[in-house]
Amino acid sequence: MAVTALLHKFIGKDFIVARASDYDDYKNGVDTVLIDKKTGAVICGFDEVLGSFGDNGGEIKEEKILKKMQSGGTALRYGATIEEGVLKKRSFDNLPTFYLSLSKEELMLLLEALVKNNPDGEDIEKKIFNKFISLIKKQIQKNQNLELDENLKNNLLSSEEMINRLN
Repeated sequence: MAVTALLHKFIGKDFIVARASDYDDYKNGVDTVLIDKKTGAVICGFDEVLGSFGDNGGEIKEEKILKKMQSGGTALRYGATIEEGVLKKRSFDNLPTFYLSLSKEELMLLLEALVKNNPDGEDIEKKIFNKFISLIKKQIQKNQNLELDENLKNNLLSSEEMINRLN
């Protein structure tokens, strides 16, 4: 939930940051979904991973996500889109998914910053958000070198455009 709150704080004016259904979390490995408010397009999904102290747990998740991308991307059974200004339930295929990893230390710092909502916490929030952007950029770059399903390639390009809009 802290990751969802952080993403909403930084990109919520342009994107709906939505928690995925339990089904899509357990079956498809998607914790959070980004929906572009202007176009209604589902841009990507995120699989959040928490490591132990000093470890962000990303290596194992990276391999899992890589295999999913090579097999056509993630399916989202209980997704949503915006059509004519109305949020509508819809399923999706070929969704790029990226992992977002935090150590327990980072999570504790983030929670404290979000709960206290003080100016000092903004530096921590910005640092973690920038870490997420960097992680996503690295994953996009790795995925572009793979032979991917054509729809997934197009969706990956949309994800890259989204990330570029944030910088």
